Amino acid sequence: MSEKENLVPPPYNGYKSSSSAEDDCVVTQLGSCSLQPHSVQVTLKPRPPLTNPPPDYLYFAVAVTLCCFWPTGLVAIFRSMDVRKSATRGDSYSAVEASHSAKQLSWISLGIGVSIIFTATLLYVLSKRA
Repeated sequence: MSEKENLVPPPYNGYKSSSSAEDDCVVTQLGSCSLQPHSVQVTLKPRPPLTNPPPDYLYFAVAVTLCCFWPTGLVAIFRSMDVRKSATRGDSYSAVEASHSAKQLSWISLGIGVSIIFTATLLYVLSKRA
């Protein structure tokens, strides 16, 4: 016999492992195991809606969408609706995050819209002078 053949252990067909970490493992071949299926029942309780939800800034988002800059305004509207959904779901972290995002996007829309109006007015006045 060669030295390599002495190192290979005999096959363990159907041997049930006795270690506590591998209680679910049945060794089928050398170095592999198959897990036995178990039935696990998990019951999750739904969270109650938030009693004091963060502000959703929906009116601000709609106003800047209509009057200033619509691309970021639309995203602000969607994020403000996410605030309401998260608050109804009871997810305070997502509600606060969406509220912050809606506020930030609304202010960005306002800034872009005001700068566009200012630039357009300035260009119009300068073109009339010449």
